Amino acid sequence: MEIINLEENPSDKNLLNELFRGVHTLKGSANSFGFKRLGEFVHGFEDILDFYRNASTPPKARAIDLFLQSVDVIKEIFELEIYTATICQDNFLRIHLPASSL
Repeated sequence: MEIINLEENPSDKNLLNELFRGVHTLKGSANSFGFKRLGEFVHGFEDILDFYRNASTPPKARAIDLFLQSVDVIKEIFELEIYTATICQDNFLRIHLPASSL
């Protein structure tokens, strides 16, 4: 599903529902992997989408622009989560391996 499709048809509840389900799945996956920052951000995005799913008026262009910007933020946070996890693992191995030979 392309968020950009909402620009063409912002009143399409099926598109909003599909986007909501994708974001909801991402939230659960992020939390399952311990990506707290990603889970928190996506949770806020999910709340906004849920508001528009239940609203009587469709999202305006400004809201859809924020949805698109949110995708960019999600990518950035995901990269940060991966980088942080790698650094933590590297630091653990750097300390744990020598300590295990004591």
